[in-house]
Amino acid sequence: MQGGAESPVGSPLLLPLLRLPRADIEHLSLLLGGELYERLPVTVPLALLQILLSWLLLTGSLGVLRRQSWALSLWSWACMVNLPFSMLSLLVTLVHSRALRNNLGPQVAQALAKASGRSIEAEQYYVNQLIRLYVGGQGAFLALWALLLGGTALYLQRYVAAGRRP
Repeated sequence: MQGGAESPVGSPLLLPLLRLPRADIEHLSLLLGGELYERLPVTVPLALLQILLSWLLLTGSLGVLRRQSWALSLWSWACMVNLPFSMLSLLVTLVHSRALRNNLGPQVAQALAKASGRSIEAEQYYVNQLIRLYVGGQGAFLALWALLLGGTALYLQRYVAAGRRP
């Protein structure tokens, strides 16, 4: 970098994408937009369900802080319902990323190869690694989220079964 400036965190991964010509970026953006638009029938209901489940978690936890009698069971139930939803969200992420890789990967690799001078196969490998990194990060995040929800649900079940408050 010039002037001794520090590079952004993601720059080694994103630098080849930032070197693409504007026409290629616009073309790939349109292709990506079309792919994402085709996924709306799945993405929108999942987002609405996530909003509802987040509201249930928030309502239950705040109700427990206010010492309301119904809140403990709501919070526990919301934690248990969020567990399968997290796995469903991971499954949808896997399917969508595979579809994006199959439909857009070759075009992205071709544009990157044209800009960098490397082979299309090397750029295809790079694109696949970026997608794997994203899906792996999502998987790790959702696994930690499921662990937190499961631990919270188990902890709250002690109090729900005994009829006490934490």
